[in-house]
Amino acid sequence: MFQRTGAFKYRGAANAVLQLSDEQAARGVVCHSSGNHGAAVAAAAKARGVPAVVVVPRTTAPIKVENIKSFGAKVVLCEPTGTARAAAAEAEARRLGGAAIIHPYNQAEVIAGQGTIGLELLEQVPDLDAIIVPVSGGGMLTGIAVAVRGQRPDGSCRVHAVEPAGKRLGDALREGRRVVDPERANIALETV
Repeated sequence: MFQRTGAFKYRGAANAVLQLSDEQAARGVVCHSSGNHGAAVAAAAKARGVPAVVVVPRTTAPIKVENIKSFGAKVVLCEPTGTARAAAAEAEARRLGGAAIIHPYNQAEVIAGQGTIGLELLEQVPDLDAIIVPVSGGGMLTGIAVAVRGQRPDGSCRVHAVEPAGKRLGDALREGRRVVDPERANIALETV
């Protein structure tokens, strides 16, 4: 399937934006992103006719910033830390009078939208027995895993996570708890 913004992120962003009530949507949407989620939220907001603000680290590649702007969103730069991104997004949401914040991976509507990837794979390859999913924040992995388990409760299709260097899923699985280092949230992205 062609991805409207050049990345899979549109599925989750569109689902989240479309789930907003008309009253919520009228106040606009805000997200923080390193680029792809921001473009997806901007495109989904444009399709629904609502304003969008995307907070990105000042280290974001210019081509990603231009892509976000091409969908009509306002771009706000911040320091390249998870804490700074979240704080700037919250400030922008308040500035807009209570705009909805569309989280890049930790929001049920986004996760459900990403899960359609798993449904599509199972539809296209009925005897599929494994899916390898790249993971950063975990929204796509979670969505695909939930969707696949829902369609294949017998476990006949396994979902495997792979992560780039600098991410913490492996640490979390070893420790049995969520491991978050918000000050290093962009480390893997900055090496690309």
